[in-house]
Amino acid sequence: MNNYSFVLHGIRKYITLISCAVVLLCSSLVSIADEEADYSEYAPSVRTVDGINFSVPADRPIKKVHGLLTPMPLDEYMAMKFSKQEERIRSIEDSINKIEEDIALIKNELKKDLKSLKNE
Repeated sequence: MNNYSFVLHGIRKYITLISCAVVLLCSSLVSIADEEADYSEYAPSVRTVDGINFSVPADRPIKKVHGLLTPMPLDEYMAMKFSKQEERIRSIEDSINKIEEDIALIKNELKKDLKSLKNE
């Protein structure tokens, strides 16, 4: 009877650790989804610079080129946006890799615990 309760304790520990890993993974994915929910910053808005109205996204710079006010050229603006997205993707990949490492560590600990339970 004593070995049976020890095995049950190990199984409960295993289920608890897996549940924690799932909660961590889900909370990370939810936070990633929350970041993607707001697209209002990409919508064009009317901005006035030196009395001239521009209908451009809020993050697109207006600059003087040869004495004329103009929005940042589209190719430069898109390069800037892609650069920001690449950074964001790298950050998300790093987070996922960290979570996967944590899950692998938990699995290894559980395997060791289960082997020790089997040996007893």
